[in-house]
Amino acid sequence: MISTHPDLKTRKEIRQKAGWGIALGIVLIILGSLAIALPLATAITFSLLFGWLFIFGAIDQIIYAFLTRSLGSFIWKLLLGVLYLISGIVVLFSPGVAAIAFSLILGISILTQSVLQVIAAFQIRPQQGWGWTLFSGIAGIILGILIWSEWPIGAVWLLGVWFGCNLLFDGMGVVMVSSMIRSEVKE
Repeated sequence: MISTHPDLKTRKEIRQKAGWGIALGIVLIILGSLAIALPLATAITFSLLFGWLFIFGAIDQIIYAFLTRSLGSFIWKLLLGVLYLISGIVVLFSPGVAAIAFSLILGISILTQSVLQVIAAFQIRPQQGWGWTLFSGIAGIILGILIWSEWPIGAVWLLGVWFGCNLLFDGMGVVMVSSMIRSEVKE
């Protein structure tokens, strides 16, 4: 609940920012729905994206090693670039295996993010809509635990489904909180 009575300009700004929150929440809901509908494509896309990120990071690191050669540690900088390059190539040629590894990392990430969401929910309490943030955090904790419990057997499709569910619940939470804020602040 917004406790102050902001002036007209500030109220308009709050409503506008809450509107952006609603729009961004809807984007999360759409992306989450797509990931759920296409879990294998999501897992492979996720793996391929990271493979290319490793390769671009490798190119950057190798260039950096040569540009700073006179500053020392050339061999270590170069080896790091080569490690990134090898990792990227392995991921690009084995996206299924990479998806299994990424699913474990995603499970840890979702669980960590969700615990922080639960903490944030209690920090914004008693603001109207805080329960949606709490709901999103609890749902994410459950999803993180499910990913771990299915790893590595169901990892490839789980990566897409659970990532999508996490985006979907986050989007719902953002839309609900932003909508409540927007409705509280009249123009």
